[in-house]
Amino acid sequence: MRGKEWPQGRFFETFQQNVNIFCPFWEEFTTVKRMAHPLLDAIGPVADAIGATVLGPEGGGPGDVPLVWEGQVVGFVRLSPADVASYIAAVERELGGSLGSLSRLDKQRAVTILNERGAFGLRKSVEQVAEALGVSRFTVYNYLNRPKHADLPVSPLGE
Repeated sequence: MRGKEWPQGRFFETFQQNVNIFCPFWEEFTTVKRMAHPLLDAIGPVADAIGATVLGPEGGGPGDVPLVWEGQVVGFVRLSPADVASYIAAVERELGGSLGSLSRLDKQRAVTILNERGAFGLRKSVEQVAEALGVSRFTVYNYLNRPKHADLPVSPLGE
């Protein structure tokens, strides 16, 4: 079913047509989230079924699958990897090399990306990431606990 045909959405659309009014906040009464393009509406249920996320045209990033309609990117699908190895492979593609061959700063960036994408929510993920990075589990935990701007230069005056 397309988003517009779901029961909740159809009820409020029919209500608006029959009463001849427009209700700008009808989405507050339904779980149906309407997207900016019909293709995004159409693939929404499929994306939900496979655990993916549909993003608008401004929401894509590295590793997201672009959705092209008549030559234009109308949105993106962000797939949820099934295991830690999938997360690691995606980050390696994004950073341009195996995690073990990266500089210390890029390893920290890789850990940050993996954390933002939810890789560390999986069982035994810290151990697997540590092995791929060629560092200890303790080092991965240190990278995770670093402040976001820890690599910025510090003023000699402490300001």
